[in-house]
Amino acid sequence: MKALICSLTLIMSMISSGAAVGDPLILPGQVIRDAYGNPIANIRVVNPTHDIWIPTSSTGSGSNSTPAAQPTNTAPAQPLANSGTNQPATPPTTPQVSTNSHPQVMWQALPGKALDISVAANGVAWAVGLDAKIYRWNGAKWDLIPGADGARIAATAEGNAWAASRNGTLWRFDGVGFVNQRGPKALDIACGADGSLWMIDERHQVQKLHLKGIWQHTGGKGNAIAVAPDGTPWMVAPDSSVWQLKGKAPTANLF
Repeated sequence: MKALICSLTLIMSMISSGAAVGDPLILPGQVIRDAYGNPIANIRVVNPTHDIWIPTSSTGSGSNSTPAAQPTNTAPAQPLANSGTNQPATPPTTPQVSTNSHPQVMWQALPGKALDISVAANGVAWAVGLDAKIYRWNGAKWDLIPGADGARIAATAEGNAWAASRNGTLWRFDGVGFVNQRGPKALDIACGADGSLWMIDERHQVQKLHLKGIWQHTGGKGNAIAVAPDGTPWMVAPDSSVWQLKGKAPTANLF
């Protein structure tokens, strides 16, 4: 605690010593350390909202190890970010600073920007771009998958995906492209690792897809839905309370 107070005192003294307004006291990738040299947090300047990040592990261990330098997003912008163009992303006018209290963990920026993202159990990642088109990560860049626009995306266990467009239309990836599906208009959609498919429809009702393409109400109303690996759905209700399905209807108000 004394070390932390000493570090904060040092920072305050830097401010009071005449640093100009707007001068960066914390630089990208800089590590803040206490009076004994122990890292307090990783500090880096991050990009605007909608950037895509994945967690990675840095090198080194112990209280006096210096984490590896944070990577910068130098890859060219993908169509995902710019409605089909390759314009480079515009840096923010005011840099946003993100702190990470775990020195051995950092987030790696990926190319592109997204409105929604989902990752399958086998590691295949899908995203809805700012242009409302659907993209799939190939390990280096985002590939445009034709046939649908989207607002919400849900990856299936085997690596395919379902999407709900801005007007609620449902789309299913068949291995080549997206095919329009019959069903209610969807506000949100989620897939379970067990193969189950759930949605919040335009009336905020919870529905599950059964055999022969039949959607069935399960009770409850929500704004957002997610599915556990065993197929159990969780939802956020219109009043922001969180519910989990038990039996045939949501009976457990968790928050």
